Amino acid sequence: MKIALVCPYNYEQPGGVQSHIRELAQVLRDRDHQVKVITLKTANCQENSAQIIRIGDSQRIKFQGTQIDLSLAVGEEYQLLKETLQKEKFEIIHYHTIWNPLLPWQILFLSQAVNVATFHDTPRQTVFGKLANSILMPSVSNWLLKHYLDAAIAVSEIPANYLRSPSDRVAIIPNGIFLERFSDNSPFSQYLDGKLNILFLGRLEARKGIFYLLKAFAILKQKFSQIRLIIAGDGYQKEAVNQFVINHQLTDVILLGFVSEEDKPKYYATCDIYCSPAFDGESFGIVLVEAMASGKPAVGAANLGYKTILTGQGKELLVIPKSVASLVEKLAQLIENEQFRSEMGAWGKVAAQQYNWQVIVKKIEQVYRRALDKKS
Repeated sequence: MKIALVCPYNYEQPGGVQSHIRELAQVLRDRDHQVKVITLKTANCQENSAQIIRIGDSQRIKFQGTQIDLSLAVGEEYQLLKETLQKEKFEIIHYHTIWNPLLPWQILFLSQAVNVATFHDTPRQTVFGKLANSILMPSVSNWLLKHYLDAAIAVSEIPANYLRSPSDRVAIIPNGIFLERFSDNSPFSQYLDGKLNILFLGRLEARKGIFYLLKAFAILKQKFSQIRLIIAGDGYQKEAVNQFVINHQLTDVILLGFVSEEDKPKYYATCDIYCSPAFDGESFGIVLVEAMASGKPAVGAANLGYKTILTGQGKELLVIPKSVASLVEKLAQLIENEQFRSEMGAWGKVAAQQYNWQVIVKKIEQVYRRALDKKS
């Protein structure tokens, strides 16, 4: 099949959707499909190849506690978009987070291909988010599925809730990971000094909850002197995080900033406990799955998405969102009890098997084939 994957974000910025698209493209190519990524132009384009089509101007803005890219092809760029789609003659165009304005919509309205969309997003539990989840997103998604989309994928039951459409057109398929990337990695030797390492890996923005973890660590440090917090990630709260550490005279807090995809598995291997206190806006939880695949206990705030990952025995690792006390209690339990850490790490390694890309890609191919068959 000849497939286009539409990325509505800065392809160079770290993020779950960008990683998903990059890895999906790889596994599809490994299975002999022709795949190109359509994404927006950015000032720091580092990856340029014949397999990436860059169209439209973009502007990054803050919205609902996160950052999104607004993109648009106008004038000569719009004409280029039309000509590109006509020339490429894609069989499948697969959109990711199709709501993100406006480039995906422009492609959708011009498309002559079979159109498939993956819904990665979950509105935050704010007044606007609840309104979007109950009225706006169901209405728009139903309209899209009725008039433009041939199939839809939800990464969990959470975004599936607003896709009110016949079930044969909506498949629940989680994000995938390369399991082999997260097994048997060497840890960073400088952190193997007898201290227990707690890792946060994610964007430094409000909804990811880093300040709840910092406050919990400050309390834990009074009881457990031999613990370290490693913070890997960048974002608009970076300076505020650094200032918090200075103001509270916290020791053993390592602020790494952005870390490469190549180094991520080594940081998971380095930690004893992974923790993501993200309290809202999560429809899945790829960082939890990566930590689990690395054999590490993954503590997560009980947001809607994380509760779909930490099930069964994994529920023991859920904490109350925005609760410093709940974080302190669970992390202390893991710090004090090596056997508990080992048991939960072993559970996670087994549970992560279901997210193997080799399993996930076959389910996505089935969606493509069903949609092609119905269109023909």
